[in-house]
Amino acid sequence: MRTFIILYSIWRGVGGPVVLFLAALQGIHREIYEAAMVDGASAKDMLLRITVPLLRPMIIFVLVTGMIGSFQIFEAVLLMSKGGPRNMTNVMLLQIYNDAFVNTNMGLASAGSMVMAILLLGFSITNMRIMNRGRLGKD
Repeated sequence: MRTFIILYSIWRGVGGPVVLFLAALQGIHREIYEAAMVDGASAKDMLLRITVPLLRPMIIFVLVTGMIGSFQIFEAVLLMSKGGPRNMTNVMLLQIYNDAFVNTNMGLASAGSMVMAILLLGFSITNMRIMNRGRLGKD
């Protein structure tokens, strides 16, 4: 059952980032690559020194939204396995749902929601700091 949920999550989560990266790649002007080739840059140099830095904002956006989206896998688990045998496919949102609406323990559900919000905030801030490393004063 876990395999089906993983495959569904991959299938569902790949399309949006591909379209975003394609749009970002099309936004990079060809003249930049042509100037780099005239200067003798290799394909690896153009990738690491032109493409990746110009895609940095899109990379940050996709990573942050992907991380948030990975915590929001709820409907697939609920519809496919309801947490699975012995809670093997239970995820945080399903646990919050069960606490709130099945067990009617709103306090525990609220606490779980706050923990999830703090985790997502921490992941987002960490991701932003990692991606912005070395860019002080360049904006």
